[in-house]
Amino acid sequence: MANENVEETTQNPEEEETSASLSEEETSEEVQETSTEPAVSQRELEEVRKQNEQLYARLKKTEEKLDKVSKTSQYSSSVLDPEDMSRTLATFEGLDADERTRLIQESRLKDVSIEDARKDEDFALWQQAHKRKVEREKVTSPSTKQGIDTSSPKAKVARFSSGQMSSEEEEKFLIETGIMKDYSKDK
Repeated sequence: MANENVEETTQNPEEEETSASLSEEETSEEVQETSTEPAVSQRELEEVRKQNEQLYARLKKTEEKLDKVSKTSQYSSSVLDPEDMSRTLATFEGLDADERTRLIQESRLKDVSIEDARKDEDFALWQQAHKRKVEREKVTSPSTKQGIDTSSPKAKVARFSSGQMSSEEEEKFLIETGIMKDYSKDK
């Protein structure tokens, strides 16, 4: 049986040689056939080239859109990287809820990472204004927020120090407390 297999393998290379020579003949005939076909006019060739360029341009635009979509979908993926999560949490450290919300909005609007959005000058300016606003609200006494007695001495002092009094009210307050003298009565 081993001898039969050897004979079969020796016969196969001969068969391959004959099939190779046949395929060479066939391809030469095909080349001759294609060369005898009528030539394409220059105008038709130019039209095909233009169509090819247009299709290529459309392909590039589609690839760019696909890249943009894949980059934006990176943020919405359900799999969270622990390193990214820890960086994000560190970025949110020291921010109140309004600042966090604003930071996320800035990140999405500018299509940058949250870390880059926090470093952004626009966010820093907004954050400063927000902190001043929060400080002013803290200084305002709870009684003025709720509309409760604003005529008590403590409430008046709180309104004066927070800058919520008009200039007339401030002058009246200073005269009542004896800090300022009322010169209108002397005349």
